[in-house]
Amino acid sequence: LAEGRDLMRQLRGRVSGLCQPDYVIDIPGGAGKSPVGPNYVLQNTAPDAGEAGAETRYRVMDYCGDVHLYPPET
Repeated sequence: LAEGRDLMRQLRGRVSGLCQPDYVIDIPGGAGKSPVGPNYVLQNTAPDAGEAGAETRYRVMDYCGDVHLYPPET
């Protein structure tokens, strides 16, 4: 699974979205197939307690492994 997920991460940065394959595993026992994708959203960060109207922000990883905050600071 780890090798397949890494391959999908590499493809996402180089291949158009229309050409992206689906990475799925066949669950044993006839339970069907399930997509396996990378977890690009790492965690959410709660707003500071003192900030009125602050939004929750997420840490998002791009295909190169760099982490960005979303939404970005304005």
